[in-house]
Amino acid sequence: MRTTLKDQRGFAHIVIVLVLVAVIAGAGFLVFQRTQDAKRANSTSNLPGTAKTTKAASVVKSVEFSTAVDNVGKAIAPSATFATSDGKINVVSSLQSPTKGTTIEFVRYRDNKFVDNGSLALSKDGAQYAGFDFTPKPGKKHPTGIYKVKIYANGVYQAAGTYSVK
Repeated sequence: MRTTLKDQRGFAHIVIVLVLVAVIAGAGFLVFQRTQDAKRANSTSNLPGTAKTTKAASVVKSVEFSTAVDNVGKAIAPSATFATSDGKINVVSSLQSPTKGTTIEFVRYRDNKFVDNGSLALSKDGAQYAGFDFTPKPGKKHPTGIYKVKIYANGVYQAAGTYSVK
């Protein structure tokens, strides 16, 4: 069977269309993620005169980072610098009188670019700590960079912290 120039052009057109669709879908996903993060940032503005006054306004007292936590979730040997080879990096928020069901959320950036976000609901009244951990996939390491983590309680901005991976 002989392949003609016309057959090759048809195949090339199909490949080009598939590549364009993949690029557009990828760009759309990135725009969607940034839009969601921007909505979160805009809806939880902590600027003077625009801060929301809700029950969650003072739930998070501080944010710390560590490679380990104790049995109540408190950061052990907090640090702001980690190695790429560290197995787990914990983000621990110290809480002040939260109620059961309070949602604690994070938005994480590396070198000022959105990385990920997540949330959890507190399972009891008066929890002292809420934490998230970041573990690289098997065989991978933490990417180097400067990370900023913003913490929200019930959608209201609470605190931020920065750590670096070298």
